Amino acid sequence: PEGMDPLEWEARLELAACYRIVACYGWTSVVYNHITLRIPETSHFLINPFGMRYEEIRASDLIRIDIEGNPVSQSEWPVNQAGYVIHSAVHRSRDDLHCVLHTHEPMSQSICSVDHEVIPLTQEGCQFFERVGYHDYEGIVLDGSESPLIAKALGEKNHTLVLRNHGLLTAGENCAWALTRHQAFIRNAEVQFVFRDTSSPRTFSRRYTVSFVAD
Repeated sequence: PEGMDPLEWEARLELAACYRIVACYGWTSVVYNHITLRIPETSHFLINPFGMRYEEIRASDLIRIDIEGNPVSQSEWPVNQAGYVIHSAVHRSRDDLHCVLHTHEPMSQSICSVDHEVIPLTQEGCQFFERVGYHDYEGIVLDGSESPLIAKALGEKNHTLVLRNHGLLTAGENCAWALTRHQAFIRNAEVQFVFRDTSSPRTFSRRYTVSFVAD
């Protein structure tokens, strides 16, 4: 579009496609939850207009806001305050995580509601070994007082947050990584719940050592 930096437009296209993919997977909660993407070479990020369903969102609909939550682009839609607070905590504290994806998808939300940690049981689930943070429920997030706690739970190395009694948050250097991690977490959560209802899990052979390897 005329007057828009090409980097911002590419970010808008990428994020709009991400919203459509999340809708396709059925991870949505009508108009709630959020996916944000930092605009390259800025501290601003894009967020969904509060009130639009994911399958409706176009690149031009996304709202550009600064790190303080002030709208930079024009929109007839508001920005959800809880979405801003949670996502800005990640964007502010981690320069390496450009895309942040948060849903209330039922299987991952179930993991968030039980009193034990994530167990990497699948090949894809190994990427969560020592890369999951846990944040206790503090009520609906409406002010910045919870931001330091979210940043602390994320730490310097985690890319995934279990928001206790709330939902799942995954992040990555782009939308593809945030999506991939979300999907892998959900699949591992499904397996984790199945084995709880059947028998003891088959853990990885002692011939293998589970360790973190940088992306």
